[in-house]
Amino acid sequence: VTIPINSQYNSELNIANIGDLDLTYSIARQYNTNKSITACSASGGCDEYISRVIFNTIDNTSTCSNYADYTSISTDVDAGSSYDLTIENGTVYSSDDLGVWIDWNIDGDFDDAGENVVCEGGNSGQGTFSITVPMDAVSGNTIMRIRMKYNGSDCGSPCGTTTYGEVEDYSVNIINGDDWLTISPTSGTVAGSSNTPIGLTFNSTDMNEGDYTADLIINSNDPDESQITISCTMHITNVVSFDFTAMLEGSFGSGQMNTSLNTNGFIPYNQPFTSDPWNYPGTEQVAGMPNSNITDWVLVELRDATDAASAGPATRISRQAAFILNDGSIVGIDGSSAIQFNNLSFQKVFGIVYHRNHLGIMSSSSLSGTGNVFTYDFTPANQSYGINSQNELSIGIWGMISGDANSDGVINELDKSDFWDNEAGTSGYLNSDLNNDGEADNKDKIDFWLPNLNKGSMVPQAK
Repeated sequence: VTIPINSQYNSELNIANIGDLDLTYSIARQYNTNKSITACSASGGCDEYISRVIFNTIDNTSTCSNYADYTSISTDVDAGSSYDLTIENGTVYSSDDLGVWIDWNIDGDFDDAGENVVCEGGNSGQGTFSITVPMDAVSGNTIMRIRMKYNGSDCGSPCGTTTYGEVEDYSVNIINGDDWLTISPTSGTVAGSSNTPIGLTFNSTDMNEGDYTADLIINSNDPDESQITISCTMHITNVVSFDFTAMLEGSFGSGQMNTSLNTNGFIPYNQPFTSDPWNYPGTEQVAGMPNSNITDWVLVELRDATDAASAGPATRISRQAAFILNDGSIVGIDGSSAIQFNNLSFQKVFGIVYHRNHLGIMSSSSLSGTGNVFTYDFTPANQSYGINSQNELSIGIWGMISGDANSDGVINELDKSDFWDNEAGTSGYLNSDLNNDGEADNKDKIDFWLPNLNKGSMVPQAK
């Protein structure tokens, strides 16, 4: 999801059970960092062994494995908080030793001060200990290593092999001021041939701009796939840019669009989408046309939906009036920059472009971005949603369909009778001027309205 600072976004994960029996599941969350953790190797000799580990939400019972990798088992801990760690010995010798290390700074070793959190020699290799998470612990997923060994006077080294004993590794999620992903519920049962929603809340309160990632580790009684991992990313930014390219059929010729309305001074300085059907209240205005390559105004709309078919009017998250240049670039009112939206929250975003006498178009897929810049080009084939939603203007270049003089999303007799019939022979900023050359004449009716008669916009509308 993309989200501004100090805001919250609710999303949903769906677990489907395609079998006949009940599916029981539990979900653990692991925050990721950009650090690569490769802990040193360690092992034991399997006489005495670690039979049970309890730490916060971890409760794992096991037999001896010399070394056991339980890093798929995880718990969340908060910086500054204390938690009890209980370790049980499967074969007790009074001279057994116990050592526990947690890589608090997530640097791939256990050598830093305070990382040897338990060191007990000759204590039978078991006990309950209070572990306090340092206030300066690094947020993210790290390793807790537990070593039990025989006949020593201390806890030994976190690395290497001993003749007797065992080593187990677990994962610990350190939360230090940026607990940004909440899951509800974290466990449950899904009946056969049914599904259940899992609520995810992304929260950027008091966080900095940037990318934050986490894994949802879902364990279940599925005999074929008992664990799956779902990756989540929260991109925090206060400004999102959209770099769109589109073409207007009426204005197009010889690879680019005309600028006749601009040259003749017909383009209004205030955005023209205040009336039906847009009723857009935006205050975009200029003191003069900022670029001689401007063809006209367009209205850009963003919708947040799971897929294109679901992107109806209720999913609209923002709109903005902008200029379209003769090369198809859609830019802000400075005449050159990509349009920018402030404080947007979305999971999947679809882009829509409206023009006052062309049929509106919507992206056929959700927009992809790099950082806070999303790019989409409507001009190749199949880039707008729906069947026959654009016309091919020249080989490989597709554009918005001209002829919708009354802007109702359908090209029909009303566009001619209500607009062209009344405006023919006049000049200016006219809806019936379907080729945007500044005049309403027979070319508009014969070359654009008539060939496109009965075509309609494929932008999903309310039903």
